[in-house]
Amino acid sequence: MRRQNLNGSQVDAVWEIATGIPVKLEPIDIRAALLLAAEYGIYAYDAFFLQCSIMTGFPLLTLDKGMKYVAEQLRIEMLVKK
Repeated sequence: MRRQNLNGSQVDAVWEIATGIPVKLEPIDIRAALLLAAEYGIYAYDAFFLQCSIMTGFPLLTLDKGMKYVAEQLRIEMLVKK
């Protein structure tokens, strides 16, 4: 909404899709994530997700271009729209 990528009528559709994404809380190495954040100049929040993908081997799901770039550098598998 902040970047005006969605309008009010699209919110319900996005909500339905987002709630269908399976989520499981996983512990991560916060120190390693913070080192990623420092190395790549990204938010710690983003680095937590990257570190989680690294530790679990699960693919990353993101629309954030910065996270995609770092994931590519780290050779993290990503889910992509086909």
